[in-house]
Amino acid sequence: MNEQELERLERYVDGELPPDEAAEVERHLEEIPAWADARADLIGVGALLRERVEAGVD
Repeated sequence: MNEQELERLERYVDGELPPDEAAEVERHLEEIPAWADARADLIGVGALLRERVEAGVD
C-alpha cells in the first residue's frame, strides 16, 4: 500500500469519501488483505487515541 492509498483509506475510515470512492475502497477491503489489515490498524490507533484524550493524557 502506497502513501496515497493509505491517505484514501484514512479518509474512508473518517467517513470523508463520496459514495463512489467509498464503494471502491470497500471493494479493495474485500479483495486485498493488506487493505483490511491497514483499516484495522487505523481503527485501533484511533481507539487508543480516543482513550488517551478521554483520560486527559497528553
